[in-house]
Parts: sequence; C-alpha cells; structure tokens
Amino acid sequence: MAVMHCRRALSRYRMLAISSLFQIKPAMSTSKGPLKVLTVLILSLVLPGIALAVLIGVFGLVVKLFGHG
Repeated sequence: MAVMHCRRALSRYRMLAISSLFQIKPAMSTSKGPLKVLTVLILSLVLPGIALAVLIGVFGLVVKLFGHG
C-alpha cells in the first residue's frame, strides 16, 4: 500500500515537473506595443509566402529533374 502511494506521488511529481516546463510565461510587458503588432503582422504575411515559394521551387526542380521533357 505504501509503495503504491509512493508511486502515485512520484507520478504526480513527474507530471507537475513536465507541465511546468511547457508553461508559457509572459514577457516583461503583457501589453503589445504597436511595433510588436506591426512586426507580427508583417511576419505572418511574409513567412507563408516564403514557404510557398520554397515549395513551388522544390516542385519545379523535381519536375525538371524527373519530368519528360
């Protein structure tokens, strides 16, 4: 009985330790400044475009290398 209680306590401790590793802690200021909002907006528009361009480029290389023609 004591061993089972000890195992449960250890299991709870491990879960607590693991969950505390993945907690998101706020930065120094929780309010978003206009520069930060603008940066996030620009990155959210530019990065998917870059990702799409890379995919199209890789697809083009595959067609060029293995295509009929």
